[in-house]
Amino acid sequence: MAFGWQGVEADTPAGWELGAYEGDFRAGHACLDDGTQLRFRVRWHDGAGRPTPLQTVLNRYRRSVLKSSKDAEFCVLDPEALPVRFRKDKTMLPFSWEAGVTGQGVVWRCAVCRRIVVAEVMSPPGEEGQKAARRILASVRCHRDDDERLWAVYGFAFRTPDSYNLNESALHSGRLLFSFQGPRQSWLVVERWGLASQLLAKASLDAWPRELLKLRPTWRVDDLDTAETAVPAAGGGPYRACRFSARVRRRRGGVFGSFSRPAPVAGLVWHHADEDKIVAVMAATGDEDSTEHTDLVTRVAGTAECR
Repeated sequence: MAFGWQGVEADTPAGWELGAYEGDFRAGHACLDDGTQLRFRVRWHDGAGRPTPLQTVLNRYRRSVLKSSKDAEFCVLDPEALPVRFRKDKTMLPFSWEAGVTGQGVVWRCAVCRRIVVAEVMSPPGEEGQKAARRILASVRCHRDDDERLWAVYGFAFRTPDSYNLNESALHSGRLLFSFQGPRQSWLVVERWGLASQLLAKASLDAWPRELLKLRPTWRVDDLDTAETAVPAAGGGPYRACRFSARVRRRRGGVFGSFSRPAPVAGLVWHHADEDKIVAVMAATGDEDSTEHTDLVTRVAGTAECR
């Protein structure tokens, strides 16, 4: 099962879900657990300019592991144990440690994206997880070659252009929300809602565009148009959908602030009947004469997948 966050991707077992995350594309971390304990952790930061030597990064982490338990052990491993394709374009130092649980990891600097990454897989006592850990570590990627970023958590996956940066996320069992800021005042919002059959019993699919826009209390919506369509989303479909367009004014400066000039918004909302989910994609651009936001909605919707 694919995991994707802030440009980092990995093939992780089903049941390992995002439990904690922090930071942004330049620097941050993400942790996956199996519902009981931590199983995968990845940290990254921009290594451009005068980067910290890898040995220094590894020594810092080694000290933190050894401080965690008086019986902890830490070992630096041979990079040759990892696949050649994984080592390509990277300078790396693999490691392992024991401190109640077993950890296997690797720290590397990528010659392509300049990131410094520390990734590790943890195995509980009694679990023979060395081969699985090496397989997961060898699947970790710190960049793509198609100018896109994969976002894949909680059984939901989609891709965005790498020029759009995540500026807000809300990850709840019933609703996943991802908000991105793009170039030239453009923005993108992707949402996934659970229990679709119950939600559609209260509001039909063609009413969802207005309901989605009403969730933004600082927006004033003008000229909303909707049309029925179908979406051939990734991994299935076509699914019944509603395409919409509107002009939106955003309130500036708090409750009593003035509204901005109207900006064109395009969107697509559909019922992923196979998984009983509702998925919505909305985008806007600062250029009133541009159609880029409409093309972006179609592009992102075509990559969305519920599992």
